[in-house]
Amino acid sequence: MDAEREALQSAACPQVQTFCQKHGLTFEVVDLRWGIQNSEATDHMTTEICLEELDRCRKTSIGPAFVALIGDQYGPCPVPSVIEEKEWEALRAQLSARPRDLELVARRFRRDENSVPPTYVLQATGGREAPGPEEATLTSVLRSGAQEAWRRGLISQEQWHRHHRSVIEWEMERGLLGSAAGERGATVFLREIQDLSKHILEDCALKMVDRLADGCLDTDAQNLLRDLKGRVADAHPGVLKTHRLPWSRDLVNPKNKAHARYLQELGEQFVARADHQVLEHLRELQLAGRDLAWLYQEIRHHLCLSICLSVYGTPGTWWVEAGNVAKYPMVHRTAPSQRKIQSKCCQYREWGPRSDHVRDRLSVFLAILSVCIYPSLHISVSVGFSSLHGLSEAELKDVLSLDDEVLQVVYRDWTPPSKELLRFPPLLWGHVFKARPRCGLCQPGVPPRRQLAEVVWERYLSGPEEAERHRVLADFFSGAWSQGTKKLITLPLVGKPLNLDRKVAPQPLWFSDTVANQRKLKELPHHLLHSGRLEELKQEVLGKAGGTTGPHCSATRLPSGRGRGQGRDPAEVLQCPWLMLTLPSHSAAGEVRCVKVFAEGILAISASRDHTLRVWNLLSGQEKFTIWDGGSKNSTESQIWNLHVDETNKIMYSTSGSKINAWSLETAELVFRIPGDGADPWVSTAVLASQTRLLAVSRGGEVTLWNSATGSLQGKHRLSSIKEETPTCAVSVQTQGKVVTGFSDGSISLVSPGGDRLLEKLPEAVGFLVVSEDESLLAAGFGRSVRIFLADSQGFHRFMASDLEHEDVVETAVFGAENNLIVTGSRDALIQVWSLSEQGTLLDVLEGVGAPVSLLVRGGALVASASQQSSSFKVWDLTCTQRPRASAPFLDRTGLTAVSHNGSYVYFPKIGDKNKVTIWDVAEGEEQDSLDTSNEVKCLEVAEQAQLLFTGLVSGIVLVFPLNSRQDVMCIPPPEARKAINCMSLSKNEDRLAIAYDNIVLVLDISPGDPCPVIDGPTYTFYTQLPETIACVTVLTDYRVVYGMTNGDLFLYECANSKVFPLEAHRSRVTCVEVSHQEQLAVSGSEEALLCLWELEACKWKFKMSYTSSFCRGVQCACFSKDDKFVYVGLKDRSIVVWSVLDGTLLAVQFVHAVVNRIIPTSNGFIAPTRHGYLIRERFHCPSSRASQEDPLKNFKKAVWMVKSRQREELAAAAETPQDLTSKMAQGNKSRSNKHSQVCLLV
Repeated sequence: MDAEREALQSAACPQVQTFCQKHGLTFEVVDLRWGIQNSEATDHMTTEICLEELDRCRKTSIGPAFVALIGDQYGPCPVPSVIEEKEWEALRAQLSARPRDLELVARRFRRDENSVPPTYVLQATGGREAPGPEEATLTSVLRSGAQEAWRRGLISQEQWHRHHRSVIEWEMERGLLGSAAGERGATVFLREIQDLSKHILEDCALKMVDRLADGCLDTDAQNLLRDLKGRVADAHPGVLKTHRLPWSRDLVNPKNKAHARYLQELGEQFVARADHQVLEHLRELQLAGRDLAWLYQEIRHHLCLSICLSVYGTPGTWWVEAGNVAKYPMVHRTAPSQRKIQSKCCQYREWGPRSDHVRDRLSVFLAILSVCIYPSLHISVSVGFSSLHGLSEAELKDVLSLDDEVLQVVYRDWTPPSKELLRFPPLLWGHVFKARPRCGLCQPGVPPRRQLAEVVWERYLSGPEEAERHRVLADFFSGAWSQGTKKLITLPLVGKPLNLDRKVAPQPLWFSDTVANQRKLKELPHHLLHSGRLEELKQEVLGKAGGTTGPHCSATRLPSGRGRGQGRDPAEVLQCPWLMLTLPSHSAAGEVRCVKVFAEGILAISASRDHTLRVWNLLSGQEKFTIWDGGSKNSTESQIWNLHVDETNKIMYSTSGSKINAWSLETAELVFRIPGDGADPWVSTAVLASQTRLLAVSRGGEVTLWNSATGSLQGKHRLSSIKEETPTCAVSVQTQGKVVTGFSDGSISLVSPGGDRLLEKLPEAVGFLVVSEDESLLAAGFGRSVRIFLADSQGFHRFMASDLEHEDVVETAVFGAENNLIVTGSRDALIQVWSLSEQGTLLDVLEGVGAPVSLLVRGGALVASASQQSSSFKVWDLTCTQRPRASAPFLDRTGLTAVSHNGSYVYFPKIGDKNKVTIWDVAEGEEQDSLDTSNEVKCLEVAEQAQLLFTGLVSGIVLVFPLNSRQDVMCIPPPEARKAINCMSLSKNEDRLAIAYDNIVLVLDISPGDPCPVIDGPTYTFYTQLPETIACVTVLTDYRVVYGMTNGDLFLYECANSKVFPLEAHRSRVTCVEVSHQEQLAVSGSEEALLCLWELEACKWKFKMSYTSSFCRGVQCACFSKDDKFVYVGLKDRSIVVWSVLDGTLLAVQFVHAVVNRIIPTSNGFIAPTRHGYLIRERFHCPSSRASQEDPLKNFKKAVWMVKSRQREELAAAAETPQDLTSKMAQGNKSRSNKHSQVCLLV
């Protein structure tokens, strides 16, 4: 039935594709019978791939999912690929009297002892040739054995049927007869030729039916086909579409008018049926109150997690044919190419567990594609990663169909089946999809798209291939070869160029009046730029941007990781990583000041400094109309800062300090304009819709009222509750008909048409006011705090006794959907989620975009955060913050945390009062107690064995609190009055204490005592005599002190001998210095991400490690393991690394999502408090101590470090001649990358 298939592909499918695009959907045809050679059609793997693809279409399509074309052939029956042991024994018993047949079956099947119970698996014959006589003999032998075994009752009827079932029946069973989806999305087109039985023995008729090897009619196959048609008609008559054709000797001749009419009717019926199925499903979604948000979410999800191989929710169509050409899967065997894949996987399997890393597995997958499938295919699959947002499966198939290099390889041994069109064969895509599980890429923990993109970029797209891949993608997204436009190609077996239709999806700018082609808008400029087609970019994109009325892309900087320019020139153009629509801008001087969304999210209005208001359709991105507000372009009057839409009366209001305008939503005509007083401008305005009133409060405290429908003045009065304060913010409460106004000295007033009342007096100026969606809660931000109020009959009253506090000024807040949460953002770039149902319990601390959080908005369970100082924003799911947690976070934002009792208690300065130390019970997730220090705390240290807490204060005093008693507090006075402590350190035996000021260090003795230890001294005091100040310090039991300076200098001071030994300096501030437990080594870290391991006796460095990643922001803290074999390091890029003391090898890197304040070693790992208020507990195991290597590594990534070894450099220098040494000195020492790191596990 090649004619039917090609007619649908060429004429009908494009119509369905256009229809789907108008509804925002993608239509994909999966026809695995098309474009493959006979050897692949009869490959046993093909049957399995066909059935799996059918299941995938059934599962993911929201429209037509299964289309069968049934003619007059039943088709070949594949040999079962697997036979169970009991069935095998029954078959062998029937063949025992036929030794040759038994030997054939035994040779072709091999026992698999790994399955339970054992099975017998069909083996491949080798080679890619079509099946020969042996295959037919094997089929006949198994059929006869199964017939006899079934007659004797040794096997079931279903087992017997497996030997007599053709591929077409397997697919009909899977797609319709045995499918749980039933008739949904299924259509069966049945072609019946009238009077065929009368002409069955004619040569022309025999080509249309099943024949035996000797050329005679296969009556058994015809009977089975008749039974199959009857089952379909009886079980699913609604899906059956029958076409009856009169008998003709030239029935399939294209010039036959009856046949041509039949093909036209078939195409029209296919289009009508497919369109109906799509509309039916969309109508069901609409009736169920659902929209397509889930679809887009699913698409985005699978673009990230499925290597850009599949788009869920896409209508796909599965072709099943029973027609004239016998290109069907015959047997289920392992083809040579698949054996290569399996062999390659086996080579990697031993290596894999020892380096089970995301990038390693991705490299395996790419190696399999490059070696086992087609030499060029793997490169073109990587085209998807040149795409800005990845490619869907349908898009990637189209791109492969445009890649001449790939098609020349695919069709190197045979010619395409069609003379009109040329496509990438879907069966080959099935092989690629099949290869993924062997690489571990379909398992839980699929790698993020970013990591896969990095691997592909390094392997294929960092050289001259980059421009070519972008050129192919630019052709695709421009639609250059769509809608019947043919493209020339020269195939190996064809001597002349062929001009063939590639049948790729069209790429119009608009699919319909309301659906824009966002993929084209986002991708095309990117690929034109990077393929070097700058003139086309200027003409087709940049040159048309100014006059475009639809969405277009905005300019953002390209990722720095790909080595491109960072300037604001064409290398910075048109990239929209998260953009759905960018609306055409106001004028060049028209900074947008405010935006209001209304009409259930369909429309929006924007106000600009250019004195225009624009109303937009957010579905189409098109401008509805533009309004000039009457202001002068050069005017110094205050700009529009507030918008309100009254959808009931269809009026929109724009307000500023100088005027209030009202406009008709339908005609954009001015309803009224109210001029203001320049000497006393309005500071806040509100529309009280329930009272049909406009209310404005001026800077001088005058309240003015107008009729909101006509603009007529209704009265004025002055605020009585507020004196000599300026309004700073306001929010309307429509249910109460009031406006809550905040003032510069902290007053909050309830303003209504009848008067005003003081609600609350806050200690600082009111920064913002927000109300919940139902207006039952009010939040007021002032300074570093937020106060919550609950609505009542009089207005509002205070809801909680305590305020919600940040470490920096709070800028914004938003309530949760059910009023049980409030989210606050501050200038310290942190977002805090609080539970209102638990009286202000902190649920979570989120990190914003690295800049002050100036805006929070909520939509459903999602909250977006943004900053005026950043072009990025983040979106959070509030449902995740409400899930049960092991413990609540401790409220520390200073980084001055100390830990005791093996992580049971955490100590930190109290939020809002740094003169106190909070004692936090980690297990209970709550504050246990607090210690009053009378001065601001600068540093904290815990002596675990002595059970003491040392608090260094800004006054220079150190207060020592016994952990098991709150009464006996010891005081260590400063050497100079009012000199703040910079840092402190305890020796490993906890018998020495070092206290560092700017340029003074005190060393004290700690000895056992009753009831608490005794602190004597200072035993030694020394001055650094340097202009720089001390940044960190550590002390040894023998009174040696290692200290680092703010300029990077590092020193070892022997107190007993009053000698100082300079160590090689860092290039920036020393952030940490720690000594080993045996006090033979020390480690130092600095802000330039340099780590040094020091031999203290020699005062020389042993290893230097520098982090080469651009993401690293320096070293935060470090410590030695209990056995001094490893160094644990916390980096400011929110990761922890483990480093071998023995040879300087980097053992592991783990991203922990928060900066760790300090690291404390334990017997089998470490604990580390983080800036987000959580305590990390880690166990660390090296490979030598691990009992098994079989478990996959999780939460693991490798990093590239440069390691310098002093011993290695000295040996190399000693081995060189003086001339070599002089030459090397001239060139300068260069760091060498260390050998491949060992693989360790952080659990």
